Amino acid sequence: RKVIEHPDYLPEEVRKHTDFESGRGLGRIWRVVRKKGASAPAVIPAQQTTEQWIARLGSMNAWERQTAFRKLVEQQPVSFAEPLADAFERGLRPDTVVSLMRLAKYTDSLQEPLLLRALRHRDPEVREVALAMLPATVDAELKIAVQSLARDIDPKVRFHCALALGGLGAGAEDALAEIARRDGGDKWTRAAVLGSAGGREAKLLEMLLESKSTVPQAFIASLSKLIAK
Repeated sequence: RKVIEHPDYLPEEVRKHTDFESGRGLGRIWRVVRKKGASAPAVIPAQQTTEQWIARLGSMNAWERQTAFRKLVEQQPVSFAEPLADAFERGLRPDTVVSLMRLAKYTDSLQEPLLLRALRHRDPEVREVALAMLPATVDAELKIAVQSLARDIDPKVRFHCALALGGLGAGAEDALAEIARRDGGDKWTRAAVLGSAGGREAKLLEMLLESKSTVPQAFIASLSKLIAK
């Protein structure tokens, strides 16, 4: 119908001028189907093994992927280290890899060698998520991998790298300066770099002023104000 509001919830004066039967004879969209090809079954058997649910993470159907993820979270936690390593080896789709990474993180089975592979993954989405999953302390190899992403081709990866650099301690100034030179004009990346530079603002400014590369004036201004405060 044209009017979907119930008459009881409309003012009396409005009801006098409203045709509540308008559109009653028109149809509705009940279902959208493909013109060609058979539709996939809309039901998943309730009893599935962990391996079967993991396999469904690679489904082309988003609802099926989400259901599989939920069922894996609800089940007794298991290690997802082996399925994640297998996903890397087989070159599965990025969204499948990310789902397995989240499950591995949830079950404390995201081992550093797997995280290192994720940071070096060919897909930027995987690298971006890996940066958000760094542990509180990282070893030297992992630290180098994180710092190298300051030169990543993807701006979202560089943004998450700027956020991650704040937790790496001393030695991250070069990477922060690299991101500042390249993305300092973007207000969100600028905020990420400034947030991670806590306690090292003067050193960062000195590095940027000595740099032969052009630095966005907006970044220099924000950094100078931060130092002045």
